Amino acid sequence: MYHLKLIRYTPGVYSIAKKYDCVIIMFDLWWLNLALLPFMLDRKRTRAILWGHGIGRTHGLKPATLVRGLIAAKARALIFYTKETKELFRSKTGVKDNKCFVANNTILVKQLANGPLQQEKNCFLYLGRLQARKCINVLLKAYALLSVTIRQQHPLLIIGSGDHTLSMGLQQLAITLDITDTVTFAPGTYDEALVAEYYSRAAAYVSPGAVGLGVVQSFAYSVPVVTAANIDHGPEFTYCNNENSYLYMNKDDETATIQNLAQSLLQVVNNRALWQQRSSAAQNTYNNECNMEKMVSGFAAAISYSSAG
Repeated sequence: MYHLKLIRYTPGVYSIAKKYDCVIIMFDLWWLNLALLPFMLDRKRTRAILWGHGIGRTHGLKPATLVRGLIAAKARALIFYTKETKELFRSKTGVKDNKCFVANNTILVKQLANGPLQQEKNCFLYLGRLQARKCINVLLKAYALLSVTIRQQHPLLIIGSGDHTLSMGLQQLAITLDITDTVTFAPGTYDEALVAEYYSRAAAYVSPGAVGLGVVQSFAYSVPVVTAANIDHGPEFTYCNNENSYLYMNKDDETATIQNLAQSLLQVVNNRALWQQRSSAAQNTYNNECNMEKMVSGFAAAISYSSAG
């Protein structure tokens, strides 16, 4: 793969794709030869299906939307992460509804054989990449507003790898805030058993910044999500609501945002009955909206449609 800043180019894609009856292509304008692929393929021999966020990171800018519409017109079908992203894309580009399909974006999560006792789920958890846009510094500052007693009963786990300088800065911030006795930093992991262990102890998954597939993973483990309601999230945020999550308002003033987040953390620990309701709702959301069968059926429907006629 060659790349220049955000622009990427992967050689050899066309020679692979043309061998097949149907190919599913990541719909991202930054990947130049993937974006051009629907124009290069012989539609009678190889059917092109686009899969992605829809409008994506260009946020509906008119030039990018025009290009997306042209690419979509060359594809036999399109698959979107959510119903909302499909409708937004259609409203911006005018693409026909009958060629648009939804495969609710998800990940396959192994369920715990034996769920932990409710009283053991007492930690606040962040599990994901350490990036500035995740605003972990805001989480640390909000957590520091909790009383010593509450923090001792509800430790904070920050599990993730990423920018070394950022990681060191977050650990230094924890020292400055005098909360190191109840905050644990650990490297990121893809080990399913270890991930399950972390979630088995979590009362809530907390991400002050943009959320994505972490929502799905949390809900699979019956863990409610704590995040801002009014920032730019990944499509998976559409699974969050006031029944399965703790949503607060992000303010222009960081101090006000930190206070709002701290209040949400207190809601988690101070109202156990409400927490149990949201924990159950989180699991139901995963079972009903984020299950793998539903995602697969969306792909199958798009492939079937593209192959007809």
